[in-house]
Amino acid sequence: NERQKRRADSLTKDRFEFQYGRVEIRAKLPEGQGTWPALWLLGSNIDTVSWPACGESDIMEHGDGPRGLVSSTVHLQNADGNHRFVRGDQTIENEASAFHLYRMDWSENRIEFFVDDVKHHGFNISANMPFHQPFYFILNIAMGGIFTNNTIDPEFNSSSLEIDYIRLYQ
Repeated sequence: NERQKRRADSLTKDRFEFQYGRVEIRAKLPEGQGTWPALWLLGSNIDTVSWPACGESDIMEHGDGPRGLVSSTVHLQNADGNHRFVRGDQTIENEASAFHLYRMDWSENRIEFFVDDVKHHGFNISANMPFHQPFYFILNIAMGGIFTNNTIDPEFNSSSLEIDYIRLYQ
């Protein structure tokens, strides 16, 4: 998987997992074409059912379109076992020079995504979906990969993803 080959991440697997609640992550994104920051969650049963059966919820990803385009995506398995996803996005200003609040509200019936309290995506959850179990956090920056159209600015030197805080309300 291209995403796994080229990333450095921090995760809470086997240390902190949760089910349902409001997640708020205040972050400043890295600058530069080719950076692929992501604030996301994976189902804690990934080791037994694999991906995408475990479910994935991307609170924020950036890097696959115009500057400032951030997206939120829910990944799961189709009835035939293949991957499917549902995505929403919005464009923000100053993504790399100012902190923004990335939020996910997750209940038994729905997941909703916001940036600075502006909702841009919602997904209804049914009983047979993987979103009724604990998930864990992954915070990472990848370089290149299919999400960025394999394009890295040749002048790129360095940048960082700054996290001010992560809050979980249950």
